Amino acid sequence: MQGTNQLRTAALLGLLSGLLVLGSYYLIGNEQGLYIGLALATFSSFSSWYYSDTAALMAYRARPIARSEAPEIYDMVASLSAKAEIPVPKIFVVPTQSPNAFATGRDPEHATIAVTEGIIKLLSREELEGVLAHELTHIRNRDTLTHPTIGGFNFTKSGWLN
Repeated sequence: MQGTNQLRTAALLGLLSGLLVLGSYYLIGNEQGLYIGLALATFSSFSSWYYSDTAALMAYRARPIARSEAPEIYDMVASLSAKAEIPVPKIFVVPTQSPNAFATGRDPEHATIAVTEGIIKLLSREELEGVLAHELTHIRNRDTLTHPTIGGFNFTKSGWLN
């Protein structure tokens, strides 16, 4: 599963890069369009790969949560990470009452789990553990990069077309 998701992400990056290069060629109409499209595709791919987690956390105004603030959450994540045989991700909290959680990061070594204040208050320990386990499967399967990759290209495309 992990290899398949990495291959899918690489294929998605390649497809979107190709579309960006072709789109700029057709809009500009000459070889310069290819170079501009290639530069945009390179920038988008690099940004999506390395900064998608930071962008997602900033968009939600998430902040790192200290172990002393939420020892139960840290213990749950550490225990579940050991069972999944992945490094313990960083843990962030999102300041909203809407119940939600998400995982982000380019690989298990650079992963983050974010939970909202609302989900912490709303769910029981067992329910929250289930949500955290679900998010850890996204990290373990290395599929936390697909959506930010699409988001990065959408950002580039929208800025480019406007």
